[in-house]
Amino acid sequence: RFCTEDYKRPTKDNSKELCKHLTNFCINKESENYINPQEYGEENKGSKRLLTKFFSQLVKDSDFDNEKVKAEIISTVKKTIITMIPYLKQYSKKMLNPDLEKIRC
Repeated sequence: RFCTEDYKRPTKDNSKELCKHLTNFCINKESENYINPQEYGEENKGSKRLLTKFFSQLVKDSDFDNEKVKAEIISTVKKTIITMIPYLKQYSKKMLNPDLEKIRC
């Protein structure tokens, strides 16, 4: 996802302009500058693109190390999941045994 307005360093005056600072699709799809890739007819020109298309565009336009960035993303995702394991275990226990909801630890 891409912002629908050119990024400018946040200031007191522009910090409320969400479409400049956030890539959240739900926010940017409401912008008059939003470009739907299906309507535009070109996957590399829309406000929302597949990650594979984004990577191929970066490789085409620069000396971007595609594999290194993919490895870093995978590593970050793994670390995030590992960090969440205790919370997921506790949540799944509560979901499988609702009586545990009454117990406070």
